[in-house]
Amino acid sequence: MRFLIVSLLAAFSFPSLGAAAETERLIVYPLQTEEGFGELGNMLADIVAGQIEQITDYEVLTYGDLQQFVELEALKQALGKDDENDQVLVTLSEKAKATYLVKGGLTQLGSAKTLSLTLLRTAD
Repeated sequence: MRFLIVSLLAAFSFPSLGAAAETERLIVYPLQTEEGFGELGNMLADIVAGQIEQITDYEVLTYGDLQQFVELEALKQALGKDDENDQVLVTLSEKAKATYLVKGGLTQLGSAKTLSLTLLRTAD
């Protein structure tokens, strides 16, 4: 599983930071999961965050890091609204001064599990 995640991240096109550039932030949000996965989505999000941090120069923030920006319950309520989910994530990323965010999901079809990740630019 770890090799697969590294391979997926290698396919992402992370913009290079210039030598004199200020370190930019990237946030990896918890993966949305179907029932039955338990904490697997959170664990995979942490692995993804660690791998991105190893292969890029970005300061990578996780869900745990975001707790300093918003109250946990407010975040849970906001993330529960599918139609507003992307805008909420962008707003939180802006408050955390993150240039990028990674969001995704973990689904199962039969015995196959699918991990999908999306890299979004949140700042100009």
